[in-house]
Amino acid sequence: METVPHSPVDQRDRAGHTALFYAVTYGHYEAARRLLDHGANPNHQDHRLRTPAHCAAAKGQMRMLKLLKQYNASFEIQNYRGDLPVQEAVQAGCKDVVEWLLTLHPSSINSASHAGRTCLHLAAAQGNLEMVVLLCTRGSFINPPMLYKDNLYTPLDIARRKNHEVVVDYLSRKHEAKTAAEIPEEERQKTRLTFEEQMVQGTFITETS
Repeated sequence: METVPHSPVDQRDRAGHTALFYAVTYGHYEAARRLLDHGANPNHQDHRLRTPAHCAAAKGQMRMLKLLKQYNASFEIQNYRGDLPVQEAVQAGCKDVVEWLLTLHPSSINSASHAGRTCLHLAAAQGNLEMVVLLCTRGSFINPPMLYKDNLYTPLDIARRKNHEVVVDYLSRKHEAKTAAEIPEEERQKTRLTFEEQMVQGTFITETS
């Protein structure tokens, strides 16, 4: 979380949002441009560590994301969960935004939240086969584990849990995807501990920001 003094254009509300957050979220392009012209911080983080880029990605605001890029916004800042803007775009089902963000930062496709949740987990959870195919063909790890309610899940596990059989079939047949149960026990234990520590740290940062 930034600690530098805030300019008037970056005055914050109770949630830590600046005027730019609202302009971006509601698609007010000219307002956002003027705020940025007057020095609004494109990388300001609110109390949940979100940036304007997170808000734009979550709403599928491609034009706004391109504007933010012109003013040197970062698309590699994590929110309190450890998510990047690209993960917000995947969750929103915005394929064009996801493709654009991955073109800028290809490695972000495998960025994981503090609990290990990746873009592929999110797409599998929604049963969004088109997004799953995009991610897999762009280099997504197929079997990353994530922690949810003290259990580990791979994207295949998530798709099965949600009864998204088309996604299950694609991951199984095309990529020989595995379940978390197929990961060696010792590795599962280490992974679980790592995620638990990361989640605690993320909560601490949010509470003290």
